[in-house]
Amino acid sequence: VVLHGTDTLAYTASALSFMLQDLAKPVIVTGSQIPLLEQRSDAMENLLGSLIIASHFDIPEVTVFFRSKLLRGNRCWKHGSKDLNAFWSENYDELACVNINIEVRWDRIRPPVQAPGLRLVK
Repeated sequence: VVLHGTDTLAYTASALSFMLQDLAKPVIVTGSQIPLLEQRSDAMENLLGSLIIASHFDIPEVTVFFRSKLLRGNRCWKHGSKDLNAFWSENYDELACVNINIEVRWDRIRPPVQAPGLRLVK
């Protein structure tokens, strides 16, 4: 789980999705619109959701978790800085949604590689 500022979070997630090949584990990039120590912060919800997904589900790709939605890292963008639901993916729906139950859309998840390993592409 990577904690990141939201202004360039989508760019980082997209770059990581092309740099990190043949993942066997999830890489989840998240952040918050309101800082952790401020009232009504969304930081804890985003961090805990990311940790739960990373530790309980085998999603071997770079993703963005924000406001209860798991999005493909190279398919999302930040559409607003004044909304808690700041990240969106127009061309590809969310991979998972965290509500009372966690719904993973397995038909949209890339299959894990056969031999676990990490290949860094320059």
